[in-house]
Amino acid sequence: MAWVMDAGDRRVVLGGTLEGLGLMGFPRVSRMVSAESYPNPRGDGRRFGRVTRGGQSVSLEVEARASADLSFDEVARSLIAGWRAGPPGQLGTLTAESGRSAYGIPLEIEEDQQNRLFGIGRAVLSFEAVDDLWYGPEEETVIRFAPPVSGGLRFPARAPFRFKSAPSVRNGAVLVSGDLPVHPVFEVRGPVTNPEIDVVGVGKLIFKTFLAYDQTLVVDTRAWARWVKRDGAAFPGALSSAGARLSDMVLSPGSHRVLLRGFDPTNTAELRVRVAPAFTSF
Repeated sequence: MAWVMDAGDRRVVLGGTLEGLGLMGFPRVSRMVSAESYPNPRGDGRRFGRVTRGGQSVSLEVEARASADLSFDEVARSLIAGWRAGPPGQLGTLTAESGRSAYGIPLEIEEDQQNRLFGIGRAVLSFEAVDDLWYGPEEETVIRFAPPVSGGLRFPARAPFRFKSAPSVRNGAVLVSGDLPVHPVFEVRGPVTNPEIDVVGVGKLIFKTFLAYDQTLVVDTRAWARWVKRDGAAFPGALSSAGARLSDMVLSPGSHRVLLRGFDPTNTAELRVRVAPAFTSF
């Protein structure tokens, strides 16, 4: 197994072999807390104001050697290419041997060329994460509409006949594993009018919009995203203030009942709930 850094369109694999790019040891992880403080009035010491958890810094000591397919220079350049891939600030991932990932950016790289004559290059790569957690592979739950239990005639009946329709409702169970609460990603696929995503006991997201059969609404509630997009484009104004905010949608480890509501005469719309379990360590 190996550590893998994905940044932009580049992937850097840091293995444990004596060829190519390899790690010289286990990464060093530093977590941070931001705290406001001010002196005690007319006394010694200080008081703390607002305290928030910051991200984490992962330091990787990397060694570059020639491989069977690549020369030493090509291997060394691949590390730099991976570090500078993508637009500055674009989030990438650092994935540990366990398969758990941290989201962030490769911020700093310090090269050591002292052993270049021997075909060995070394560098210290600093990966700065958006928070202090490690996320497992995403788990997806699909919730599809079912025909509403309404309409029809009761006999004996008297003309004129009146038929009533109701919005379709479908519920499913989303299981969240891991150590800590997480923010899910919702994906609604049309056709549906005014969809609602209700996580019982957590909150309800209400959307005032229409999705055609080939349209998709993606709602990312994670702290580093917090956006609503339709077919990949920003979709401002779709989320109604009558419901919950994206930041309210926090799912604790365990089982959650999720309901999808909306008007869909075809009963083919569906909701996909993606959750990446959060862990305190890689």
